[in-house]
Amino acid sequence: RILATTCGFGHTLIVTEAGSLLACGWNSSGQCGTAGGSDALVPTEIRLPGRATVQHASCGAGHSAVVTHAGALYTFGSGSCGQLGHGDSTDSPSPKRVEALSGEVVAMVACGEEFTLALSANRAAFAFGLNNVGQLGIPT
Repeated sequence: RILATTCGFGHTLIVTEAGSLLACGWNSSGQCGTAGGSDALVPTEIRLPGRATVQHASCGAGHSAVVTHAGALYTFGSGSCGQLGHGDSTDSPSPKRVEALSGEVVAMVACGEEFTLALSANRAAFAFGLNNVGQLGIPT
């Protein structure tokens, strides 16, 4: 059974009650998490490292982010503006943990067009990606 869905520019993520993650749609930068770059024409299960289960997901224009039940944040897709939080501007065709937040229990994530905001369980906010008009909430 479906728990939640989220939509990007041309892709969709689906979280099931069992914590599975499915993706479908445009996959030009790996935003569907299916390494190989082919578009996902039907919902396709995406496996996280260690078989982690998903509690929350969000889509940006060309990237995706998911929070596991253990509070880890994984991102994938376009990294052109640093929106994946991996400290570079490299695309990731499959889910990769945001190591900068490995000491945090992430509770929620929200993706904008080319930026990402994460909220920890202790209500600390983290932002990364494009900040050309102040969308990260910090001075440009």
